[in-house]
Amino acid sequence: RHLFHPFYSRLLVGAEEYFAAHGYNLMYLSLDYNTTVDLQDHHMPMALQRRGLVCGYILAGRISPNLLEFLRRRGIPFAALGNHVLGEWQHDQYDVVWSDDIQGAYEMTRFLQSLGHRDIWFVGDCRLFWGTRRWEAYRRAMVEAGLSPQISRIDSDDYFELGYLSTKSVLNRGASLTAIFAASDQIAQGVCRALSDCGLQVPQDVSVVGYDDIEAAFMHPPLTSVRAFVDQIA
Repeated sequence: RHLFHPFYSRLLVGAEEYFAAHGYNLMYLSLDYNTTVDLQDHHMPMALQRRGLVCGYILAGRISPNLLEFLRRRGIPFAALGNHVLGEWQHDQYDVVWSDDIQGAYEMTRFLQSLGHRDIWFVGDCRLFWGTRRWEAYRRAMVEAGLSPQISRIDSDDYFELGYLSTKSVLNRGASLTAIFAASDQIAQGVCRALSDCGLQVPQDVSVVGYDDIEAAFMHPPLTSVRAFVDQIA
């Protein structure tokens, strides 16, 4: 799911390049399933039911613990992008690749504070595990500095829209604001558009930072962002 979010597109390209160099083929399967029930009760794709068709899986997008358990029961080799598993799960039972988004978000918040910012807002989707992790890291850095954590969010799978409408909400309230920490670069794009539509300049009026460093260099002005090293993860 959400494969064509820039992060997942980059992940797919990185994995494909590695496989091509080592004589493997890569296939993509879009899987939509209920994240709360036993997958035995669903009609799963044949590729997940039979051994021998595929030698292993890379799980990305929104991953639920019941999918991990489904594959584990069948003894199917897989590796999961640990940052994107939903809810509570026992990660020590699986092969997992992580990026330390908790430390990255914490250090980015501290960086904004070092520039003198005190009214820093977080914009992100806390329905997603990675959004929650980055919010909690931001919140911890704010509390440790004696500052009030502030979050603006809406429920939307369109990250640009999420950034845009969340920022508009903050501005319409007349809240004190000198910087925004967007939970991803795509969210930051929506943030910057909302600021521009309200006659504010980045970074002269409001500083904006993002996460993943996927699209940061293509924005104007270029976005300060935490690099997730997606190619190495892939």
